[in-house]
Amino acid sequence: MQLIPETAARFGVQDICDPAQNIEGGMKYLRFLLDEFQNPLLVAAAYNSGEGRIYEYGGVPPFQETVGYVAKVVNFQLGLPMPTGKRKASGIVRDMAAKNTSDAGVIAVEKTGKFVGGVMHF
Repeated sequence: MQLIPETAARFGVQDICDPAQNIEGGMKYLRFLLDEFQNPLLVAAAYNSGEGRIYEYGGVPPFQETVGYVAKVVNFQLGLPMPTGKRKASGIVRDMAAKNTSDAGVIAVEKTGKFVGGVMHF
């Protein structure tokens, strides 16, 4: 798993290169994120960009890498293929990146049970 040194230390990993320690620490981190955010979309986003970014943006940060990572994780879990077109980023991700002034995430943190930013919030 990919753990930065600070996160590894937080979850008791002394040697990031030791597979057993790394996986155990990574699983503890994912459990922490799931307990903290109680939403698999936010957990994936926090694992990719750091939990501080979720609080900073109030949801999934509008970073192309993070939004793409969340999409890959969700599509994999649902057994859906990723789009293979060579289109550039479009829609909300492109617009928010261009503005770079938004303090709101792509997906809101609050539990609403309705679509937020084009995604069903669980």
